[in-house]
Order: sequence, then C-alpha cells, then structure tokens
Amino acid sequence: MPVANAQVQPNWTLLRLVQEFCRRQNLQVPQSVVTSTDEEVVQLWGLLNESTMALPTRGDWPQLNRTFAFTHQGGENHLALNLFNPIWEDNVHDHLAWASGAAQIKYPTRASIFCTTTGLQVEGPLSDQDWAAMLVQTGPTTNYVWRMNRYGICIYPNVPEVDRNKVWFQLDCTIRETVMSADQLTFKDVFTVDTDLGLLPADILIADLRWRWRSEKGMAYAEHFRVAESLIFDALGKGSGAGIVYLDYDPCYPEVVRPGLLIPAGSWPIR
Repeated sequence: MPVANAQVQPNWTLLRLVQEFCRRQNLQVPQSVVTSTDEEVVQLWGLLNESTMALPTRGDWPQLNRTFAFTHQGGENHLALNLFNPIWEDNVHDHLAWASGAAQIKYPTRASIFCTTTGLQVEGPLSDQDWAAMLVQTGPTTNYVWRMNRYGICIYPNVPEVDRNKVWFQLDCTIRETVMSADQLTFKDVFTVDTDLGLLPADILIADLRWRWRSEKGMAYAEHFRVAESLIFDALGKGSGAGIVYLDYDPCYPEVVRPGLLIPAGSWPIR
C-alpha cells in the first residue's frame, strides 16, 4: 500500500534500470554498476548509454521539453538568445541555468516562442528568403519574428535598449541531454554514476536495452525489437496534443481545412 505523502520518482536510476533488467533476464543482480568489475554489467551500462543517445533521434520526446524565459540580448544580426556564449550569465536577463552542467537546447518546438509582454506569438521560424525580405523592409513590423542561426535564436526587430529588461520572451524547446543527476541540477548525455536518472520512460529504456543486448550476444532479437519499436511509437504519438478535426462545415470559418470528398463541378447530375 502506498505511503501517504510519499514522493514518487518517475525517473529510474542507472542502478535500478540495470538491476531490473538483470532480474528479467535471470542474470546476477549487481549492487553497483559504475564500480562493477563484472563484464556483463559493464556491457549493460554501455548499451544503456547507447540507447539514451539513439532514442532522442527518433522524434520529439515530451520528457525532454522545457520552457525558458529570456530578454532580447540585442546581439549582431538580431541575435536575441546566444545558446553557446551568453552575453549575460547573471540569470537576471534569462531564466536559463548557464552552469557548465546545464541542459543545452536542441531545437525549439513548433509554435514555440511567445512575447509574454504583449501576449503575442513570435512568428517563425522564417525561411532564409522570408528573413532576408523582412530585414530589407522599410515600414515597421506589426509583430516579432524569429529564426535560428549558428549562434542561437534571432528575433526581429531588436527591442529598444531602454525596454530590453521589460520585454520578455518565452521559449518552449527540446533539450539535448537524456540523463540528469540525482539532485536534478546537472544534465548529461549518458549515465556516469549509479544515481543518475534517465529522463526517458523506464519501460522503453529496458525494452530498447533488451534487443540491443540480445543482438550483441548473437541471440534472436527480432520480436524484442518489434516490442521496443511499438513502445517508442506509442510514446511519441501521445507526446503532444492534437488539434480538433472538424467534420462539419462552418461558414464562419471557411479557411479551416476539413476532411471530405472533392466532387468536380459538372461531373454529377443535380436532382
């Protein structure tokens, strides 16, 4: 029976993942992973790290999504947020943890940047052609727009320096790292200590580890691969909300695309 007010940890540690896998495979359950001299345990550790590096390439994992707030840095070429060499590291102009172990932004999610001061969405990302056209226009723009370059996120137009600390932007993005430390302050690409926590679902990590382990052992793994793929597709398919599909015609919103049949004019008799 669950203990009242007990804290539930949805993320499994490296040690717990390896121990649970060994139980299911009828292997000796280790008391440690990183300091273990057992070749089997060391291999499981390496294969689990291989999995944590491969799974993020499969799609957008909701477990890796984060929300940050920042002000426009007013950098060159309208650079608003330098992701590699921040202009400010005082956590006053942004709410990102710029420590050495902080999570690195992989890419913004769709419809991901808003100006919280105005409550309006920052349109983007713009294509190269649209961005170039925006920069040469002579009239004032009615809203902010954004794109990414090799340094980070650019937002046009620049916020006037006198208002720079007043206009805030909100960024929804996906981070690169799939592992975090036990204190939840440091993010990593791979497990390095027994207490590290996996950010991805434990059942998927174990299922993905199983077919990789069987493959390394020269054992049949096709069915285990299928099970892991099924779990991955199911998790990715449920990761984000979907819009409502309207099956009826609403004359108030003729621009909304709805499923239906296209009947060419003149091809059917009218009765």
